[in-house]
Amino acid sequence: MVVAALLGTSACATLFGCQGFALSQATDHGGQPTPVAAAEWFAEHGSVGGLPGSGWREHGQDQGGVVLRSGSATLHAVPGSDGTWFVDSGSTC
Repeated sequence: MVVAALLGTSACATLFGCQGFALSQATDHGGQPTPVAAAEWFAEHGSVGGLPGSGWREHGQDQGGVVLRSGSATLHAVPGSDGTWFVDSGSTC
């Protein structure tokens, strides 16, 4: 089970009409095989509207996971304990 909450990411994001979100993960296993697959799954099945269903590409990494972009949308995916991937935050503009 994943719960999404819409959060304002910053004053700048608000000025440009962006909306950010963060997720509370209820599990850390049984996700998708790759970060891109996690983004595509979340775009189709997640509770955040306005995300493209395809075109997701890795845009960078940080200590916690991978940043993905498709159009003006950004998602962040993190690895689970079994090596599968989950979206934990993002934004749409």
